[in-house]
Amino acid sequence: MCDIFKLIIFMSKKYSFFKNILVTLAILITAGVLIFTFINKDNFSLKYENVLSCEDIFESHKSNGEEILSTTLPAIRDNEYITLWRQQNFTYADIDGIEIYRTEDTHFFSQNSSLGEAVMFIPLAESYSGMRLNLHFEGEAEFNSIYLSSFAEFVNMLFFTDKLRLLLCAIIVIVAFVVIGFYIVMKRSVERNISFSADALLCLGVFFFNLALWVLTDAGLTFFLAPFDTGMLSYYSFMLLPLTFMALVNHVLSEKSKRVSGTIMLAALNIIVQTVLFVSGIMDLPDMLVATHVVYIVTIIIVFNDIFADYRDSKDRTATFLVMGLMFCALMGVTAVLSYWILPDFDYIFFVNLAVIVMVIFIIMAVVEYIKKLTIEEVRNEEIQYFAYTDLLTGLKNRNSYERRMEEIENKGYDPDLYVMQMDVNFLKQTNDAMGHKAGDELLIGAAECMMKAFDNTEDIYRIGGDEYVIIDYGKREDMESRLNNLKKIIDEWVGENGNKLYVAAGYSRWDRHSDLSFGELLELADKAMYEDKSEFYRNSGIDRRRR
Repeated sequence: MCDIFKLIIFMSKKYSFFKNILVTLAILITAGVLIFTFINKDNFSLKYENVLSCEDIFESHKSNGEEILSTTLPAIRDNEYITLWRQQNFTYADIDGIEIYRTEDTHFFSQNSSLGEAVMFIPLAESYSGMRLNLHFEGEAEFNSIYLSSFAEFVNMLFFTDKLRLLLCAIIVIVAFVVIGFYIVMKRSVERNISFSADALLCLGVFFFNLALWVLTDAGLTFFLAPFDTGMLSYYSFMLLPLTFMALVNHVLSEKSKRVSGTIMLAALNIIVQTVLFVSGIMDLPDMLVATHVVYIVTIIIVFNDIFADYRDSKDRTATFLVMGLMFCALMGVTAVLSYWILPDFDYIFFVNLAVIVMVIFIIMAVVEYIKKLTIEEVRNEEIQYFAYTDLLTGLKNRNSYERRMEEIENKGYDPDLYVMQMDVNFLKQTNDAMGHKAGDELLIGAAECMMKAFDNTEDIYRIGGDEYVIIDYGKREDMESRLNNLKKIIDEWVGENGNKLYVAAGYSRWDRHSDLSFGELLELADKAMYEDKSEFYRNSGIDRRRR
C-alpha cells in the first residue's frame, strides 16, 4: 500500500496532467455507462425471448373482498413458473378451482412480515396447458409485473437487468476499500493541513460499505441466489444509510453541528422504534417505510443547510470536492424517494446509480487534490530537512545532524569496527586575511570535496564548525589506514583556482582500541590527536599558531 501511495506521489510530481486524465477518464466512463443504460433499458425482451411478460393477458374481477386475475394458460413446459414481481398482497393461486400454491408467512423475530415476499414463484406443470389459472390478491392487486418462464431463464434475465446494479456495487466496494486505505495512510502520517479529519475518510468508507450492502440486497438476482432471505437485511441497511451518511457529514464539517447530531439520533431512533413496533406485533416493517423516507428528507435538508453554510467560503479544494459529492448524493436521494412515491413504475435505483457514480468522480478529484497537497508538503518538508541538517557552503551534513548522529551511536552502544576522525583546515585565517573570504571558502569547500572522494561510501561526514570536520566510519584497521592514506594523497593533489594548496590537520581514534570509553570520550581522543597534528604542522612550518 505504501509503495503504491509513493508511486502516485511520484507520478503527481512528474506529470502535471495526471489529475486531468483521471477526471476525464472517470467522466467518459460515466457517460458511457449512462448512455448504455438508456439505450438498453427497454430491450431485455429482445434478448430473453423465453421470458414472457404476461400481465396483459390476465382478466380481472373482484369477489368477496379480493381481486382475482385469471387467464387461460398457453402450452406449458414442466419446470416453468409464473413469477409475480414486486407484489404486495398475493395470497394463493388455483388451476380450475384447485389450489396449487399459497403464500407462507415470512417470520422475523417470531413476527409475520411481508418482507421477503415481494417476489413469488408459482410452479407450473405441462398438464396445466390450456387450463384456467387464477391469482388471488387480498384487496386490490398490487404488483409490478407477471412473467412466465423457467427458473433459469428468469434468473438469466435478472442478471441482465441487474448487471448495472451489480457493477455499481462492485465499484462502491472498491472505492470503500480505497478510502479506508487512505484513512490508514493519513492516520500513520504526520498531521496534514486538511480541513477535515482522517476520521471523515473512515466514515466515508463505512457509508460506502453500507450503501453497497443495500444496493446488493435490494437486487432481484441477490434475492434468488442468496442462501437466506435478504429482505430484512435490505430494509435495515436502507434505514442505516441516513445514520452513516450524517456521521460522515459530522466529520466533514469544520465545527460540530447540533442539527447533524440530532439527525443522527433521529436516524438511530427510527431504527429502534420500528424494531420495537415490529417485534411487538403492532406494525409490519414495510408499513413504516414512510417514516424512514421522512428521516431521509430531514437528513437532506440538514445536509444542504449545514454543509453549504460551512463550506461556501472554503479554500480547501479537497474538502470542497467531497462536499459537492455529498450534496449531489443528497439531491439524488430525495429525488429517488420522491420517484418511489410519485412514479412507482420508474426504477428509483437509477438515481442511486447516478449519485454513486458522480460521488466517485468527486472522490477521485478530492483524492487527486489531496495527493497534490501532500506532494507539495512532502517537497516543503524535504526542503526544511535539507536546510536544517545540511551545511550550505560545503553540502556536507551540519552540526545539528552531527549531534543527532552522536545520540544514535551512544544509544546503540559499542561497535568494534567504528572509528572517528577529526579534521581542521590549516592556514584558513591567513588565507582569509591575505586573499579574502572567497579564497577561504574555497579551502573549506576543497576540504569537503577531498573527504567525500576518499570516503565515498559513507554519509557520516560533517562540518561542525568554521574549519572543523568530523568523519564517522566503519571498517577494519587496514581499511581505515587505506582510506586515510588515500585522503592524504587527494589533499596533496588539490590546487585552488589561485594556486592555493590545502593543508589539513587530522586525528583519529578507534573504538576497538578503547572499548572501555564512551563514544563522547572517543571523540575527545580524536580531537586531541588532531590538535597534536596541528601543533606539529605549525612547528615544522615556523608559523605562530596563535596567528593562524
